[in-house]
Amino acid sequence: MASTLEHLFTKYGSDKHINGYTPLYESLFKNLRGQTLVLAEIGIGTMLPGVCSSMVGYAAHEDYKPGGSLRAWRDYFPNAQVHGIDVQPDTQFTDEDRITTHLCDSTNKDEAAALQESAFPAKVDVLIDDGNHADDSQLQTFYNFYECVKPGGFYIIEDIFPGSRIMTEMLPQIRAFAAKDGGRAFAAFLTDDLGGELNGGRTPILVITK
Repeated sequence: MASTLEHLFTKYGSDKHINGYTPLYESLFKNLRGQTLVLAEIGIGTMLPGVCSSMVGYAAHEDYKPGGSLRAWRDYFPNAQVHGIDVQPDTQFTDEDRITTHLCDSTNKDEAAALQESAFPAKVDVLIDDGNHADDSQLQTFYNFYECVKPGGFYIIEDIFPGSRIMTEMLPQIRAFAAKDGGRAFAAFLTDDLGGELNGGRTPILVITK
């Protein structure tokens, strides 16, 4: 029996299930599981304390090592090539099947363009931004990487915190930019069974289809 995302996120110490993302991802990706595809995730999960988006204190178990969600995606999509992108050197590894890691600042236009030219000449099917959760960084990363997504693919922004401008003044900009390629953005508001916000209100997650 194929492993569920809940099992895989928990197995590898990713916080995605804790954050309530599992039902949405199961719904979005259930028909893609057997396909040959490329998935890239920005933010591999550094364990350096004190740096931006460190997993110290957030990992699902104490044995966590960078790349937990990458391993979960690799196992969930048996025919996928999985790529991780991060700025921290401790996130890089070369010894795991179907996973490739890259050092790149996703907010730097030149670095992003160079990476896409070298690593993703045929573009990607799914791109998830789980990197720097500041809204200005999320917007710039979207501008830098959205065109790397294939038609019919998904660009997803995680960890949109309460008060983020991604869901207010920046949302029209995202929608207009995506619409140039026929894309559409929608927010998934994640709640628990009682209708309360999950994980202190780390909602919503923004999904842009292309």
